[in-house]
Amino acid sequence: MQDQLRWHFQPSGSLSPKYFVLRGPMMKCRVGLVATVSLSLGLALTACGGGGVSSTPSPAPGPTPTPATYESFDATLAKPGDKSFQTAGVSWQGQVGGDGGTPRAFPLGDELKIEFLDADDTYRVTPKGGTSYIFGPAFSEYNDHTQYVSNQGDWRYQFEIDIPKVNNVPLSYTRFATLTLTEQQNLIYTRYRTVWGIPTQNTDLPKSGTADYALSLIGSASHDGVSYSLGKYSAGTLSANFSTGAISTNLTFSADIDGAATPLGTVSGDGTITSGTSGFSGALAGSDAGTGVFGGGFFGPQAEEVGYAWSYDGPDMQSSQGFAAGSKH
Repeated sequence: MQDQLRWHFQPSGSLSPKYFVLRGPMMKCRVGLVATVSLSLGLALTACGGGGVSSTPSPAPGPTPTPATYESFDATLAKPGDKSFQTAGVSWQGQVGGDGGTPRAFPLGDELKIEFLDADDTYRVTPKGGTSYIFGPAFSEYNDHTQYVSNQGDWRYQFEIDIPKVNNVPLSYTRFATLTLTEQQNLIYTRYRTVWGIPTQNTDLPKSGTADYALSLIGSASHDGVSYSLGKYSAGTLSANFSTGAISTNLTFSADIDGAATPLGTVSGDGTITSGTSGFSGALAGSDAGTGVFGGGFFGPQAEEVGYAWSYDGPDMQSSQGFAAGSKH
């Protein structure tokens, strides 16, 4: 069958095809053409029947990801029902009045599980593969520090909870905890210093960019045989590279001696975010050539807060241990 083509010319003499009609055994189409004064032509399909012309439909858009949602630690604890929390931090064994053993860091996970049992208003704390310990009611409460103590035979079990603050403002998602298990006859103990709370969800942890945090400290260090509190005048920083997973931190230890800040030294560390989690761990080195470890994690939406526990030992900052936490700035 013979195809037919019809053109229309404008009076100016420039070619301005308005439309043409194609007829054939496999196609019957009406096609319009639009031309510019530069004679570049664009083809626009206006109607088509039969075969020979087809187009691939655009794929349907996928579902919009559900944003991660968070409640503060206090709001979470106030809701009915039992709660379970992962922890990160450091642990070691030692002898009361003597030297501590070699500390070990663990990132956010199930190394030590903390559960709140709503019906009894108690905590159940379970080291990985070990015995569970029940604590409650509180043995003592002072400001932002709560202590639980349980004596069973020759053993003394102690559980402490601290609320970290930055510029005297409590953090919303991060908490500190210490579990100490002491065999009183031989004065041998095992200690866990941990951070816990509402961790950043794996899918909500930034995958690129960097973040900086100003840190407040809770802890102690010994110098010339005297133990000093580090909380009042000490401070630190932490930087995270979410593209590479690298963590770097710096701590400045200053003791409160007779109401004045007395510098003891500085400690710096490098670590790595554990793949598939919002936790991290690393090693410390100090200005007095000592060494140590730290373990912690990110908490709240988009890693809004960070916290870690640390243990360090050196000639001028002996048996140093404690916590560091802060918010993104």
